[in-house]
Amino acid sequence: MKTAINNYENALEISNELNEFAKDFDTYEHMDCVDDEREEVMNVAKKLMNSEIFLEGIKNYLNEFIEDDNEEEGTKRAEKILQKIEIITKMS
Repeated sequence: MKTAINNYENALEISNELNEFAKDFDTYEHMDCVDDEREEVMNVAKKLMNSEIFLEGIKNYLNEFIEDDNEEEGTKRAEKILQKIEIITKMS
């Protein structure tokens, strides 16, 4: 079963949500690593479509955040993104 996201619009939506999540909850890392947000969002969307390993890494990152974070809003947003990924990959 293929687990990468096969629709660019869905991948772009997830990528945008990941970017906003990183800005809000991993602010300094985001500032250090992202120079051009638009370009980064497009690159992440392409990776979500082309790499099952990259997608698994994103899911692991979000799951670790949920396990480690004490902030309710961050946990809820991470869970929401994970749910969206699961729904989209099941449609693939």
